[in-house]
Amino acid sequence: MDEAGGTIALERDLEQLDPQHPKDYLIPVADGIAPLSQIIHDLNERFGTNFSEKDRVVIAHLLQKLTGDPALATSVLVNTPLNTCMTFDHVVTDHLQDMLDTSFQFPNRVTDDQAFARFFLGWLFDQVQAHPKGGE
Repeated sequence: MDEAGGTIALERDLEQLDPQHPKDYLIPVADGIAPLSQIIHDLNERFGTNFSEKDRVVIAHLLQKLTGDPALATSVLVNTPLNTCMTFDHVVTDHLQDMLDTSFQFPNRVTDDQAFARFFLGWLFDQVQAHPKGGE
């Protein structure tokens, strides 16, 4: 066949390929997905913060926005976690910027503390991966 419409021969019985892995900032959640009160507890313990029930509502609202975002939901359904990370990064940044009017604590902590951002955004990403069409 010609170059434009030709065929290629693929070798069979090659070694199995390892799956792609998400960015290194993603931290798997032990024993499934933690409830919102657990992530508040974990953030307070790990980073010495004092997030409260009000902050749990802020996280729930952010999570609802992320799991309800059509572009992110589509990305979760059709892409690998690694490729979904790119869409997630853009969408979560936009939603964190929108939060600045109502809550400074989370957006500022995410932008000012790299370890906090890795942990919190990793948790959010896990939630979005698990619930691409609706959150907790």
